[in-house]
Amino acid sequence: MGSYLNPGNALFKMAVNSQIFVDKSMLIDVTNRYLNTMQRFICVSRPRRFGKTLAVDMLKVFFEKTDEDNSVYFRDKKIWDCGEFYRKQQGAYPVIYITFKDVKFDNWKDSLEAIRLVIRDEYMRHAEILSWDGLDVVEKDYLDRMQKGTLSNVEYTRALLNLSRMLEK
Repeated sequence: MGSYLNPGNALFKMAVNSQIFVDKSMLIDVTNRYLNTMQRFICVSRPRRFGKTLAVDMLKVFFEKTDEDNSVYFRDKKIWDCGEFYRKQQGAYPVIYITFKDVKFDNWKDSLEAIRLVIRDEYMRHAEILSWDGLDVVEKDYLDRMQKGTLSNVEYTRALLNLSRMLEK
């Protein structure tokens, strides 16, 4: 993550190449320590306009398994100097990336619909699971109804859990 002269731009890949960039990749080390604790909930808060979305996007770019080699964004950052352990973590995991920064409605009905679309978009971002043969009949039906937008509100309460289970498979 970095500080740069482009507020509101949450895309790490763009920010890292800007002329003014402050390396905050050590947040990856802090995140790793959080992940290896026995804590059930972890809350890392920052004030408004303080780079929360950019920080999460940096974590996604670092940890997410993709066809693209995202290590190029970190090779000259402090986290890369932390050793082989961190280099092996880079690009090693499926990542669920959810942000509600654009859910800005003044009523619950529209907010709920926007949240449903954010979740559906995240499913669609993981298109590899849509055609994977390892899913059972119930999971395939769930994915089909997710794509069509016909899941009930109750089914949406398990959407991220279901996605994480499918990605784990």
